Amino acid sequence: MMNLASMAYPILQQLATGHAAAAAVACSAAAGLRQYSHLALNNVRPGVVGGPGNRLSVSGGVATVFGATGFVGRYVVNELAKRGTQVVCPYRSLEEKAMTLKQMGDLGQIVLLKGWHLNNDEMTRQTISRSNIVINLVGSTLETRNFSFDDVHAAWPARLAAMVQQTPKVERLLHFSDVGAAADHASARMRSKAAGDAAVRQTFSEATIFKPAP
Repeated sequence: MMNLASMAYPILQQLATGHAAAAAVACSAAAGLRQYSHLALNNVRPGVVGGPGNRLSVSGGVATVFGATGFVGRYVVNELAKRGTQVVCPYRSLEEKAMTLKQMGDLGQIVLLKGWHLNNDEMTRQTISRSNIVINLVGSTLETRNFSFDDVHAAWPARLAAMVQQTPKVERLLHFSDVGAAADHASARMRSKAAGDAAVRQTFSEATIFKPAP
């Protein structure tokens, strides 16, 4: 008759194998979470995708939204967060204004990066380095002593498109323009919008350009 030790050995071996596999999965998940909390996910990784498909989910997608604190930006961030997308929001406004974006997603889902501005190309590259979607909502209805229409609507989109082109993880670039944008428009604002659209198309031909009407 087989003794108890020989009968128990296969069972103990299976348990040990199961514990080792569980430990490996746990370590992999922990490593993923550490990388996730650093800034953003590395593109879409099946190992971290999960959930019912809402704010409590992780879709695996990461979107950087420039102009997130603006009127349109708040709605865009909210819709992305509702689908489990992690959203990186660079901003230069008051912190109190940006903090409202945090409420639109689950813990760690909305990443706020304070101190960004149009001419900080180094920080811009950092904000898009782990994203697969980049959305540009930056726009102005008035010129200031710091930023002209050409600075905001032409030069900035052109530089952003170039940086996106150089970032291999980015798959989509969405650029918000205006329905009245035209090179021969009487408005300097609309002419600058048209110049920005042309620069984006030339540099990143796969970009999607939205032209909303009032």
